[in-house]
Amino acid sequence: MKDNFVEMEFLLDVMRDSGAISLPVQGKSMRPFLKEGRDSVVLIVPNGDYKKGDIVVYKRKNSYVMHRIVSVGQNTVSIMGDNEINPDNGVDKNNIVAVVKEIRRNGKVISNRDFEWKFYSDVYINPIIRKMILSFHKIRKV
Repeated sequence: MKDNFVEMEFLLDVMRDSGAISLPVQGKSMRPFLKEGRDSVVLIVPNGDYKKGDIVVYKRKNSYVMHRIVSVGQNTVSIMGDNEINPDNGVDKNNIVAVVKEIRRNGKVISNRDFEWKFYSDVYINPIIRKMILSFHKIRKV
């Protein structure tokens, strides 16, 4: 969702008017859970009730990014891609513009209540497990 500021502004207006939009996944920061060319996401208007594990779209400078919430504070959240090591800490909740309601993959719908979503959430939120998995993937590439 990076480098798409004008397009996303328009799509977010459509989402606010219609209640939801479906978009293809772009980028690699949410791999392996979300994969470009395979998955699409259904975005809904946020209600302000954020939980650890939610996948959200937030405004970061002049771009929009889709990552997972790894911790929730009173007015801020920490957000990080599943394929990244360092979170964006102190993200103002007002910068969150959409929440992923469901994922569409090969004709299958995965909601945030499904085992697959919860499994990836639990695994990739844990910093020790995340570093082990990312290190393993880097070793395999060598």
